Amino acid sequence: MRNSFILAPLISLFFVPAMSACAVARPAPSLPPDQASLVDATCSQVMGFGRGDWTYVQCSEALTDSLLRKLASNVKLRSHEDCENSGLEEGTREYATCVLDKRKAYSAEEVEKISAAQQNSVAPVTLKPYAVNARGKPKGYFDVPSREQTDIENYACAQLGLNPGSSLFMQCTTQLDLGITVSP
Repeated sequence: MRNSFILAPLISLFFVPAMSACAVARPAPSLPPDQASLVDATCSQVMGFGRGDWTYVQCSEALTDSLLRKLASNVKLRSHEDCENSGLEEGTREYATCVLDKRKAYSAEEVEKISAAQQNSVAPVTLKPYAVNARGKPKGYFDVPSREQTDIENYACAQLGLNPGSSLFMQCTTQLDLGITVSP
């Protein structure tokens, strides 16, 4: 019985951090290279995170998720618009199946665009840092007061083309904030 009191803290000291590291290393969903480059530039240049740092990984995952939601939202919107424009009435069986068929077709198109784009090389993206110090060097996310950190998060999500005030924008800033501020 005594040994379990000694072993439990030791196990948690080594086992829990190892499991946390595994959680960070989830495979990222595919983005077109130009958008992956934009995510990289936003996390490194706008947010000021070093590539490979835990905060960079969290930022990259949050912004990748946001871009994937944006792509899915575009497919949904395009599907509904096409079915409405073809004269189908919303709320009918024909309209609903039209939307599903269009989503499937547009999703396949997006996959083809991504795989075609991955064949081409992409120039690195250069973005203006949110803030600079007195010497003109970029300030990182943790170098500014918390009220400015929110502004940096907003600016990072705006770099993705998300409209401020939209639900996609709010999801992006929230996911970014939670991913960065909750320690591993």
